[in-house]
Amino acid sequence: DVIGLIADVRDNIRIDRVEFYNNDELVGARREPPFAYEHLLIRPGTETFTAIAFDEVGNSTEATITVEVLRSGG
Repeated sequence: DVIGLIADVRDNIRIDRVEFYNNDELVGARREPPFAYEHLLIRPGTETFTAIAFDEVGNSTEATITVEVLRSGG
């Protein structure tokens, strides 16, 4: 299974890139819209995902989400 992450990013200059992290480890980056990443879920448990957006002059902002991954029986 995968989880789709989409960063809704806007800036008055230009977005340089969006980096995606899983549990503080860089797992992907996008330089062009759509700023999206699909992450393979390997095991059940708590996963934390962070997206950090950078503009052309080096400003950045981030958003974090924590999800609980469950496996159904069967």
